[in-house]
Amino acid sequence: MEDGNDSLSFIRRVVYSLVRPAARVAAKAGLPLKDFTQLAQLSLYEVKRTQGLSHREIAEELDVSSRTIDRLLKDLREGFFEPEVEHELPRKIEFMLWAEPAGIARIAQVLSKHEPDDIEHALALLIKEGRVETVPGRTLKYAPTHRANRLMDTDLASRIDGLNNVLSVLTAATQTRFIADDRRASARSVSMRVRRQDLEEFEKIYEEAVWPRLVALDEKATDAEDVVDMGLTFVWTPFEETEDE
Repeated sequence: MEDGNDSLSFIRRVVYSLVRPAARVAAKAGLPLKDFTQLAQLSLYEVKRTQGLSHREIAEELDVSSRTIDRLLKDLREGFFEPEVEHELPRKIEFMLWAEPAGIARIAQVLSKHEPDDIEHALALLIKEGRVETVPGRTLKYAPTHRANRLMDTDLASRIDGLNNVLSVLTAATQTRFIADDRRASARSVSMRVRRQDLEEFEKIYEEAVWPRLVALDEKATDAEDVVDMGLTFVWTPFEETEDE
């Protein structure tokens, strides 16, 4: 059994491993340390805020002044999280509706950390994009038009949301496998060489072999009682484009 110091040391090392990719991107883009630190503070603030903590409680847990919390709140209100509002919330609602159709009251109850206006806006967006439809009845409900869904990088905000989605799966896998030691989560990485003309084969393997199998598995879970919500991410990239300089 690890003692408190060993456990804290392990968590610090895990967090360092997770932060290092962000540091590499920041270093290559020439982002000042002040900005990098501010973004780390903003990220922690957002996590605490979604946990329902008050500003005073957040300041105490993060060991910062109320002035710092006010600054972070200002950043939040100035639209820094537009990608999350415009794309992440609709995806959360869509994912929730995969289980069963629900009315707006139920959706608001489950997603109580979000403002009612943002939920209504997200539902309107989902209907406009044809991802969700209304189900008439004594109480108006919403249902997904398709169970399986893939994020499409159509603009800057959706690209940020796509990145958030990839990293959320990696984060969940880290917490489940490496911290909770739950073997239902796992990770596999492969380093290999391919001919330049074969690079498109990576996407072809996913589109023709992996994606249809995932859709079939999702359909089997329809109306099943013993189900587990899973996240799966496949990433491929040339190392030559991402090496440290």
